[in-house]
Amino acid sequence: MKTIKITDNFEEAAAIGKSIFDEKKNVYTDEMIQSIYTIIDLNIPNASTEERENLFYHSVYDYWVYGATIGEEFYFNFYKISDQEKRSYITTREKVLYIRKLNKKEDAYILNNKYETYKRFKDYYKRDMIVLNDESDYDAFSEFVDKHKTFVVKPSELGLGIGVHKETIKSEEEKQIKFKQILNEGKCHAEESKRTENAAVVLEEVIKQADSLARIHEASVNGVRVTTLMANGNIHIIHPWIKMGVNGDFVTSAFLGSIDACIDAKTGIVDTVGIGEFGQRELYHPNSGIQIKGFQIPRWDELIELAKELSGKLPTIPYIGWDFALTDEGWVIMEGNFTGDFMWQLFYGKGMKKEFEDLSGVKLNKQFWWE
Repeated sequence: MKTIKITDNFEEAAAIGKSIFDEKKNVYTDEMIQSIYTIIDLNIPNASTEERENLFYHSVYDYWVYGATIGEEFYFNFYKISDQEKRSYITTREKVLYIRKLNKKEDAYILNNKYETYKRFKDYYKRDMIVLNDESDYDAFSEFVDKHKTFVVKPSELGLGIGVHKETIKSEEEKQIKFKQILNEGKCHAEESKRTENAAVVLEEVIKQADSLARIHEASVNGVRVTTLMANGNIHIIHPWIKMGVNGDFVTSAFLGSIDACIDAKTGIVDTVGIGEFGQRELYHPNSGIQIKGFQIPRWDELIELAKELSGKLPTIPYIGWDFALTDEGWVIMEGNFTGDFMWQLFYGKGMKKEFEDLSGVKLNKQFWWE
């Protein structure tokens, strides 16, 4: 693709986006097109047909110029801001480029495969986990569910909370049925996601979180994302955030509708309001009524010490997004993320590319992410 004209004019950008779309029609499947329009409708439900179409093509422009997804089009208000402002943000496509420069690709499996992470850091999970690959794993499944009647199911190599749910086995007959269902779920998620060919599923003992965090929303494990960056001989903590479930949902994922809020890395005090997937802002948790901004995360210094300790064990993966849960016995790993998100830009409402580049020493020098 040739160079793209840069403009701050919305209509002109949309027109350029249309020409890019016409050139790249083979990239945009009917499913992808519909998903983009779905996000547009959720964010601007009263848009006219012309406005919807212009927003669609403007998002195409912002994707090929800046690497912004349709979600970021609205998260970061890309359809409203200037070229200079857009370039201050790290977008999804740019995130991939930074991580390629920072993390050793060959070691991605350590964090991308949930069971591999568990094997390496079992002592830090403080709970049982098994992996199911096929029918030959029934005996291990049977032994596990006899010990843990209620457990958590997760596709081994998917993120964003996709496919995560809680199960309870009540009888021997149900055990065999659930085993087959779980294996089938793994195959379906692998086929549908197009992110992995691995249909394996992990089963985890349910985390019993400490009351101090459970009181925010009892049905979910309200975890904390701590992003670590190893650079210049130090391990830095980058804008942690808390993930809070809502409306009785078990899974906490902004992708699936939960609420997140940023935490001051030095004090452990939540310093933003809660923000949902579509930008809704909550000073108080909508279910428990607990004030989000100003909430003190318990045992904060212990958490930071743990995150740095774990990061130091993976020197070939300098950039990691760790998810932790607090139990009565202390902090435990939920999982590690090889391509952890830069969500703090949404929380603080500003681009933080310069801050990250200054800290990491990595810079993107090309005009377009695809060059």
